[in-house]
Amino acid sequence: KPDVDTPYLLWDDNIDDTDPAIKRRQRFHIPPPPVKLPSHAESYNPSPEFLPTQAEAEAFKRIPSNARKDNTFLPRKYNALRHVPVYERTVEDRYRRCLDLFAVTRDTHVKKRYKDPDQLLPTLPSPQDLRPYPCKLGFQYKGHKGAVRSL
Repeated sequence: KPDVDTPYLLWDDNIDDTDPAIKRRQRFHIPPPPVKLPSHAESYNPSPEFLPTQAEAEAFKRIPSNARKDNTFLPRKYNALRHVPVYERTVEDRYRRCLDLFAVTRDTHVKKRYKDPDQLLPTLPSPQDLRPYPCKLGFQYKGHKGAVRSL
């Protein structure tokens, strides 16, 4: 029996697919939670409604950084993307992302197993319950032996 804790190459093309440890790892793969997408306020050229007024900017600076809930930065407008300064909180954001990946729930959804394949099919109503539907021939076009391409 191969040891589960032994290191292995992630991108190795010569992986033995018959190894039970590898099959187990592939079967119970849980995708990571998606990264939160940036909002309009985080744009380098946000709309005027996302830009704070002078009073809002001063109130934002007075609140301690650990007491802020959603707004962790103050939106600013730049003329071009090359004028945007380096993001100061890159390391902190990467660290929080790593914590999110580490603390992701490990729930797996077990597929239902059906003993009888007929359980997968829905119960269909009887044709009498589906009325009204056409019971008589409404139109019949005569005179054509081949397919009609246009009228």
